[in-house]
Amino acid sequence: MSWYLKLPLRTKLLLSFISIIVLTIIITVAAVNSMRDSQNVADYIRWTLEERSVRIANTSSDMINLQHQGDIFMETIYNAHSKGTTPPRGFDQPVNEALVELASSAEQLQASRFPEEIGFIKDSVRQIQERYQTLVQPLLSDGKYFEAAEAFQRNIPEFFSPVYTRLDKVRNIQTQEVIDQSRVLTNTAPMYVVIGIAIFSLVLSMAIAFYSASYINHALSITIKNIGYLEKSDFTHNASSKYQDEFGNLTTSVENLRQQLTKVIRSIIESADHVNEVMKDAQQSIVRLNKNANSSESRAISIAAATDQMVSTTQDIAQNCDVAATLARKTSDKTAEGKSQAQQSINMIFQQVEQTKANSQQIEAMINQSRSIGSIVNTIDEIAAQTNLLALNAAIEAARAGEAGRGFAVVADEVRALATRTGSSTNEITKKISLIESDANKASATMDQSVAGISALADDTSVLEHVLNDIFEQVENVTSQITQIATAAEEQTTATHEISTNMQELTNSSREVAQIASETQESVNVTSKEIANLVSLMNNFKL
Repeated sequence: MSWYLKLPLRTKLLLSFISIIVLTIIITVAAVNSMRDSQNVADYIRWTLEERSVRIANTSSDMINLQHQGDIFMETIYNAHSKGTTPPRGFDQPVNEALVELASSAEQLQASRFPEEIGFIKDSVRQIQERYQTLVQPLLSDGKYFEAAEAFQRNIPEFFSPVYTRLDKVRNIQTQEVIDQSRVLTNTAPMYVVIGIAIFSLVLSMAIAFYSASYINHALSITIKNIGYLEKSDFTHNASSKYQDEFGNLTTSVENLRQQLTKVIRSIIESADHVNEVMKDAQQSIVRLNKNANSSESRAISIAAATDQMVSTTQDIAQNCDVAATLARKTSDKTAEGKSQAQQSINMIFQQVEQTKANSQQIEAMINQSRSIGSIVNTIDEIAAQTNLLALNAAIEAARAGEAGRGFAVVADEVRALATRTGSSTNEITKKISLIESDANKASATMDQSVAGISALADDTSVLEHVLNDIFEQVENVTSQITQIATAAEEQTTATHEISTNMQELTNSSREVAQIASETQESVNVTSKEIANLVSLMNNFKL
């Protein structure tokens, strides 16, 4: 059972309850199964008696009724034949009704359990109907009553005995099944099984409950015993337990508490001894403190007089610093104004630089366009030369053609003249473009020089701006330092005044310290007595 001791208490209790619940469920299931079996047997008996047996009984009764009506049918015919008369009207109606009832009863029979017997009965009833309808009724319709009776006697009664035999067999089997099932109901074995399971479950549940209660009682008694030692101020006994569940954890906690309390009590005893020694030293220190307090009172009076003189001096320094700070602020304002004007000049110079650069870019674009035009003019000049050459060739060919090419020669001359004028025009355009490019290059060079000069001016102005910024920063630093000096002087005045006030209070405090030192000495004496009592109380614990 070592594994059981290692389980948590909650798990142990849950296992106990679950075991009892499982046993209860087993008993319930066994009882329910027994009751269900009994119910099934009772339902089978009821079904056999109320339905199956009734169907067999109805079929047997209808067969007996048919046999009885057949006897009456034949007796009526024979009596009428012996008297030389005809049977009364509708004398065969009871036989017809008996056949219909027999067919209905036989149709309700189920062949699932007795297929051979029930099949024979249904087949016999069907043959009785067929023979009656084919062999007897036609003779009755023709008025041959005696022949009909003879036909009935020959063909119908032979089925009665075999059908009765099958019906009795089925009835006997059903009766035997009912008897067998009834024996199941009267069988006491399931009841003994349920009672046995119930007794076993009860004994096992009581064993589980007894074991769980004994376990919990024993574990609690160990814990109470360990706590009892602590209650009696006995810290020499170790708290131990073999259990590894919550009770084991509780015992471990009690042991940890014992160890911690032992350490605390020992620490208290040691601290009390140490405090007692400290109190003795404190008594001596308080005596010295009283002497020093009297000496501090006379020194504080001298320091208070010196601080009053220092207050007057620091007030003069603060006034002079205020005047210097005012002048520094005016200088800072003028420097800021010059810095602003220099910044405006720098901005205008930079704007002029950007404008000059834009003009230079436009001139450069114009030079590029002139070069493009020159390229186009060269192309036109080449075309004119080619045209002139073609016109010359055309004139030669026209001269070879003689009279027929005269008109073509005139056109060729005109084309050549036009090509010549075109070449002259392109030469003039080329010269003009060359002049434009030369002027544009000069203007571009001039613009570049202007940009360089303005850029240099902008750089110089930027240097001036940096100088003004440095001056402004230096003035601001001077102003800030003067302001800080003035503030510090005012603070020094305030602090010196506070020192003077504090020194006066210190004088009064020195008097109070001497009085408090005397009172403290009395308190230390009382505390020493209390510590002695605490040590005596701690010695009552067994460690």
